[in-house]
Amino acid sequence: METHDTQPTNAGVIKRIRQACANCRRRKVKCSGERPVCTHCRQSRRSCVYEPYSVTAGETGTTVPRVSNATISVCFNGPFDGLPPPEVIQSLIDTYFTRVHNQPYSFFHRTSFYASLSTMSIPRCLLFAVLAYAVRFSDQPYFVGKVQQASDAYSRQSWLCVIEDHLSVDNNLDLSVIQTVTLLAIVDYTAARISSGWLRLGLAIRLSQDVDLMSEPSFFSPPTEREERRRTFWSIYLVDKLISCARSRPAAVADDDCTLHLPCNEDVFQDRGEDGENVPTLRQVLSWDVPLANPPSPFGLAVVATSIFGRCTKYAHGRSAGEMLTPLDPQSDFALTNASLLLLESYLKNQDQPILDLVQNGPADTNIDEKQVGHLVFSHALFHLCYCLLNHPFLIRLRLRPIAARVPKSFASNAFHAAQENARKLTDLLVAGTTGVYDSQRYYQKCIEVLERLGVLWPMVPNMLTKLREFDANSESYAHLFNAACLAEELDGIAENTLWSLVDYGMLAREVPGNSPAHVSFLSNLPSPSKWIPGGDYMATSPTSEARNGLLFVGTQEPLTRL
Repeated sequence: METHDTQPTNAGVIKRIRQACANCRRRKVKCSGERPVCTHCRQSRRSCVYEPYSVTAGETGTTVPRVSNATISVCFNGPFDGLPPPEVIQSLIDTYFTRVHNQPYSFFHRTSFYASLSTMSIPRCLLFAVLAYAVRFSDQPYFVGKVQQASDAYSRQSWLCVIEDHLSVDNNLDLSVIQTVTLLAIVDYTAARISSGWLRLGLAIRLSQDVDLMSEPSFFSPPTEREERRRTFWSIYLVDKLISCARSRPAAVADDDCTLHLPCNEDVFQDRGEDGENVPTLRQVLSWDVPLANPPSPFGLAVVATSIFGRCTKYAHGRSAGEMLTPLDPQSDFALTNASLLLLESYLKNQDQPILDLVQNGPADTNIDEKQVGHLVFSHALFHLCYCLLNHPFLIRLRLRPIAARVPKSFASNAFHAAQENARKLTDLLVAGTTGVYDSQRYYQKCIEVLERLGVLWPMVPNMLTKLREFDANSESYAHLFNAACLAEELDGIAENTLWSLVDYGMLAREVPGNSPAHVSFLSNLPSPSKWIPGGDYMATSPTSEARNGLLFVGTQEPLTRL
């Protein structure tokens, strides 16, 4: 028979803890009750967890109960192998909703999450996953100099909880597990653990399909739960399309399978849960012919932009099934994707406040919550990035090479101009509306500065910086890409692989092997430099600085996303 210990805490909370650990209870074996690791768990080398039996919240309703590392502990010996102190947990959760929520992913109803936190009824796997994500943005002295160590430790414990508490037990799968695995996929991918992030995302997608998350939730569920299901699915959708921005990683979620409504406005979600039938579906928003009762919410716009971005990257990376038409054909994927971008532009132009003013000065409309700004910026960033990829000089050349002799020079020149113009607008967005006329070198330097700042938070970014700087050192070799008269010119294998590495998100994020002979010169044996003739007067004047123009077309959305 199990006994219970009762302890008062400084937070005014009473917690009753079962003597038997969760592992022994689940396997119905006698537990020695030793803390932090019982005899059975030590012998079997399993995690040993003592869960709260019941918790009564204090008067504030938001105070985190004091849970010692003996209460929730995993069989490791590091400084972050248990939950941090309650005040640190509270700080990290606050950081999550300030720095992560709606940027661009949205998993939780804030009030409900804090209510669960106050009673420690949040599943262990989910709590550890949120801590692993939020700690990167924390200024808590508790983590000084050990942010990545803490993130890795919390991520590891979260994953162990998923396996032992949910995936190893029948009928123990709920929305929190799907949210957990998705968060862990993001944490891994942005920590440059590319394969691990990709595999965990695949699991999250399968779990979401297992509970039919891509369909409208039951009407009998509370409104808040229904909208949280929708937002969790659409967050998975965003991660899938962003991580799949690589030739070797096709997206797993098809647009035709997404029949649920898009997310409602943030204020509606936080106030009453959902907006019912007034919210359109993705298919409706992507159609020119369907009249909409209401425009998509900022999060809905982010989903629409991501859908078009997914089609764009699929085309750019040559994964369009049966695509035999050239970009000049009005029925080609190139032309159809451009038409979709015009539709997206019509939604973006409906915003009363210019996006740069919104970023620089905040929302002028009191009806726009500041947390919605992240989705609007994200949508504009993907909009410009799509044009950069569709019109990237390297990718345009690959498409036009078979018919280069018949391609009007004006088509290639216009494409190169569109790529450069949208790259400049994207860079302006990164630096929050910096004014003044920049030459290409200054635009490049601004991008590098943004990436250097992000590199402190995202371990994958330094890998990108390494490749970009190596490319910059040899960018004169690619001047002919902007010459519309040179479409038929062949690139050698090394040069082509180098260019692919700048438009393939997976290759760009991967670490350059330090011991590889190729690492001595990442861009060795490049074609000899040719005169920088970009094909139009719209380029800047200095050959030295203009040689860096190619860096505006690297095709990475990292500065404005969490991936």
